[in-house]
Amino acid sequence: MKKEVRNEEVQEEMGLDYMEVGVNQVVACGTVNKIVPFCCVSNVPNGFSLPSTIQRLDTRLAYNQDGLCVDVEECTVSTSICGVSTPIPVFQVRVRGYIPVMFNVAVTTPCGIDNEPPANPPGLPRCTPGESTGSAFICCHDTIFVDNIIFCSASEDEAYAAAETIACNIAANCITIRSFNVLKSSVSSSFTCGNVGNTACTNNVAHFIGSFDLSSLLNVCP
Repeated sequence: MKKEVRNEEVQEEMGLDYMEVGVNQVVACGTVNKIVPFCCVSNVPNGFSLPSTIQRLDTRLAYNQDGLCVDVEECTVSTSICGVSTPIPVFQVRVRGYIPVMFNVAVTTPCGIDNEPPANPPGLPRCTPGESTGSAFICCHDTIFVDNIIFCSASEDEAYAAAETIACNIAANCITIRSFNVLKSSVSSSFTCGNVGNTACTNNVAHFIGSFDLSSLLNVCP
C-alpha cells in the first residue's frame, strides 16, 4: 500500500514538491537510532606537522543534507492480550539517504605563503629553518550513508505528522553535530633516493571522527 502525503505549507514556504511516503506491510520493525557516526582518515605529507594539541579553531567541518528523505513504514509487533499473542500495527519513520562531508585540519611547515599580508613581496616563499611559518589545511572528504529509524508510533496519524516535520526540517534547518574531534597517529616508513640509501620518515595521519544527531529533525519546524 502506498500513500501520498502533501504538506501544502511546506510546499508553499520551502518550494518543495509533494513528499511521497511508502507504507510497506512486510517491513520488519526496527530499533529507533538517531545517531549517525562518521569517520574519515587523511595522510599528512612528510615534513608537515599537525598541532601538538588540536583545538576546535584548527578544524573545519562542512556538510550538505539535501540527499536525505523520509519514509513511513508499517510493521507488526506481537503483544500478549489475555494470554493470547496478538499482532499490532506499528508505524516507524525512517530517514534515509546520504550526507556529503568535508573536513579540514590546520598543518604547518617551515616554508610557505599564507593569505595574510606577507613581510616579503607576494609570490616569494618565506623560509625560516626551525620555525613553522607556512600554514595550510589538510582535507578529507566522504559520503555518509543514512538509514535510521528516528520515530515510532502505534498511531498512523502521528507517524505522518512526524514525517512532515522531518521533511520540513531537512529543507529548512541543519541537523545537529553531536560530536566532532580530530585525532592523530604516526606511521613510520623508509624509502630509497638514488645512491643515498634508505631514508626513514614518519608521516602523521589525521582521523576525523564524530557523529550527527537526527533528533533535531523532530523539532517544531518554523
